[in-house]
Amino acid sequence: MRNTSKILNSTTLALLLWIGTTAFAQIPQTNNNFVHADYDYFSVEAHAKNAPLSGPFLNLYSNDAIQFEFDVFTSPDEDLFYSVFHCDPFWNTDDSNPSDVIQGFTSQRVSYPENSIHTTATFDHYRFELPNTMTKFIQSGNYYVIVHEGSEYSESSARIGFRIVVYVEGDHGSNAEMNIKRASTIQHLQSHQEVDFSISLANTPVYDMSKVIPVILQNGRWEDGKMNFQPTYIQPNNVLVYDYSNGENEFPGGGEWEAFETKDLRLNGYNVQNNVRIENENHIYLYPSQNEMNRAYTNRSDLNGASLISSELYEDDDLTSDYTYVHFELNSPELPNKVLLECGNEWNAPIICEYSEIKKAYQATMYLKQGVYNYRFRIEPSTNSVEINFAEGNHSATENNYQLLLYYYDRNAGFYKCGGNFIQNSRMN
Repeated sequence: MRNTSKILNSTTLALLLWIGTTAFAQIPQTNNNFVHADYDYFSVEAHAKNAPLSGPFLNLYSNDAIQFEFDVFTSPDEDLFYSVFHCDPFWNTDDSNPSDVIQGFTSQRVSYPENSIHTTATFDHYRFELPNTMTKFIQSGNYYVIVHEGSEYSESSARIGFRIVVYVEGDHGSNAEMNIKRASTIQHLQSHQEVDFSISLANTPVYDMSKVIPVILQNGRWEDGKMNFQPTYIQPNNVLVYDYSNGENEFPGGGEWEAFETKDLRLNGYNVQNNVRIENENHIYLYPSQNEMNRAYTNRSDLNGASLISSELYEDDDLTSDYTYVHFELNSPELPNKVLLECGNEWNAPIICEYSEIKKAYQATMYLKQGVYNYRFRIEPSTNSVEINFAEGNHSATENNYQLLLYYYDRNAGFYKCGGNFIQNSRMN
């Protein structure tokens, strides 16, 4: 086994009290994206159908669907099922009645898998989509989808967890604007990006202003997001303005992600130094990365951390893309911090790099399906007072996508809804 509603006017005093006590925070880890490390589940994805580079965000009134996919090397002891739960903005399961948020069944068997074709590694490929004929979303908000073994979900039977967001675009006339710029604080002027934004609630059914919760994600990744911001002031017509000068809305710019490509194992793809077979297994050795933390910004094209499963030899990429051991290396003096390799989407857990005194480099290996991948080396902070860094550097010039999700509590419904999904690129202001 490889371990690898309408707004009710509040008094000015009440609004000031609320503004003075609400603070932003990092995204909670409750019900997070995960893959159980003790089982052979690989290449986990959740994206808009026919758009593999997108994220699991769905307009409630569209005809789109979210597609879920993964590979399994060791057959499960029981059939796989998925269960769907409605959650609040903090990813806690809420008190909504399932029949109020979902039409149909909240739990279904995952379709039987398809077998791999023309691959050295033998695996079963599972895929399903939501909504489908048996399960439809009828309200917006956060939904947590869990794949589990057996028809009855329990904590011990869980294998994969998916965060997905169902939103209503311009719900009740709500709208938002973002302005992305270089950070305002002196210490972050060159390394961070600032996201100022405003939210127009219009006729949104909000009764308690403290239950308007904006969430900002960088490149669609929950692990890099912030939430629960307080507005700096409120304009007429219920426009909430979030414009800070003390860093509350600043994000490390990071560097452009590094990339490699393994779509054809007969050739050395982009950034591949060597491609060999050892004991009937594929091994890919990438060109060493360089520690660029103290260097000027490097402009290179990337997928903002995404990955794309692909094989050039056959048509069905999901079934015919083989697996390889990909060997990463970072040339760097040994650092007092942990160095983690991040590769692909959030379901690929970061792995700790080991330092080689002989090569004077950090090394790591991941077992990955053929395709195109982005990766980066994350330098963990040694204390809470030190900020995260990356071997690719932290730069205010880096191209990033920022996504504003607007949550509000609908007292009539009794749960939080998502009133919009707004996206802005750092270079497209």
